[in-house]
Amino acid sequence: MSDEPHDTEREIGDLRKELDEVKAELEQTKDAPRRRRRFRSVVAGTLVVVLILLFTVTVPAAWARRTFVDTNHYVATVGPLIESPAVQKAISRNITNSTFEALDVEQRIASALPEQLQVLAAPVTAAARNFLESQVQKLVASQGFENLWVQANQFAHAQVVAVLEGKKGVVSVVAGAVVLNMVPLVNQAMQQVQSFISNLVGRPVTLPTISANDVPSAAIEKLSAALGITLPSNFGQIVLFKSSQLKTAQQAFRFVNRLVILLIVLTIVLIPVTLWVSVHRRRTLIVMMTGFAVGLVVVRQVSRLVVSNQVATIRDPINRAAAQSVGDALVHDLRVYTSWLLVVSLIVLVIALVTGPYGWAVWLRSKITWLAREIAALFGEAVSGQVSEGPFGDWVKGHIGALQIGGAVVAVLVLLIFGPPWWGVLIIAGALVLYEVWLARLAARVRTPNGDPDAAGPTEQPV
Repeated sequence: MSDEPHDTEREIGDLRKELDEVKAELEQTKDAPRRRRRFRSVVAGTLVVVLILLFTVTVPAAWARRTFVDTNHYVATVGPLIESPAVQKAISRNITNSTFEALDVEQRIASALPEQLQVLAAPVTAAARNFLESQVQKLVASQGFENLWVQANQFAHAQVVAVLEGKKGVVSVVAGAVVLNMVPLVNQAMQQVQSFISNLVGRPVTLPTISANDVPSAAIEKLSAALGITLPSNFGQIVLFKSSQLKTAQQAFRFVNRLVILLIVLTIVLIPVTLWVSVHRRRTLIVMMTGFAVGLVVVRQVSRLVVSNQVATIRDPINRAAAQSVGDALVHDLRVYTSWLLVVSLIVLVIALVTGPYGWAVWLRSKITWLAREIAALFGEAVSGQVSEGPFGDWVKGHIGALQIGGAVVAVLVLLIFGPPWWGVLIIAGALVLYEVWLARLAARVRTPNGDPDAAGPTEQPV
């Protein structure tokens, strides 16, 4: 009997030990979901940061690839530049200077003047230069030169991309450098001022026909023979890079192309993955869209700074104005893309906030629901002719004239600000017509008691 208390104490101790073990197991069971949630939160937060940085880099990278690799898009971007007065002036001066250097105009004028009139060589040359520049400027502003400008840019860009992709074109190696043969285009430009060149040379000049398939050295010999001068061996050649750097340039081009595609794919894939991993998806979406918006604003500001800094390095005012036009044209699409993406990001952000469980969001949704019901009731009144009472409906009925004018003003502002295409104009015009018709029908119902056209008032009957 004396061992019974000890056995009881031992059993109680064993029970307490088992109870502690059960409690420990329960705590571990409770901690496991919390640990998983914490892990998912850390992973989602990291992915959001990476995604925001990736998005900020991918947008300008995708723009650059489309603008500078796609020949058609590049030509569509730089083609309208010829309509810029600043660009026309810079091109006119460059063509004039190139022509005078190639023909050695000042030496020709000096040799044609008597010895006692040699002092007039410089002013006569300056006068001839001004005259040629004025003629060239008229030519540059013509439709024919605009076509030539588009062809030249398309030709040059296609050849540069071809050599970077390892394809064969009119790119050749001259004196250890990879050059682009522009003699055919220079020849076409000179044909536009052929009569002036004939007067300058002192004999009729018939410029040859030079195609892109001609060997550069042979093309230069043809042009030299027609002009009666010896042109330098690098005439009309644009040095792209040293031939020893060609393989490196091609590898870098392929690498950058693949990298941009990878960035785009990663950005698209990481958005749903981040939301799937996240524990608080709405909060993650809000942070993500806010980061996207900030990144787009940064991209827009950086593009402006890059253009302004590049333009500031040019001292000549004519070339500076032309460079400003070129820079603005090149980044125009980037600003358009970022504007639309910024609008989309802000719309998603607003929807995520408004549909959330926040107190102000619940209050706002209730007000929007009330407003929607009031507007639906007004539409029903305009159709059925039954005019109901209500503060919002009474206010609309009392301000129909102002609302009609306001609708037209809003439509005009939308057209002026966004400049939509023809189908967008049709949509806006159709919406405006429906809006004005609805207001007109509502006004007619308000003027007629109970919506009955025959209840406008008593009519006088003949006796």
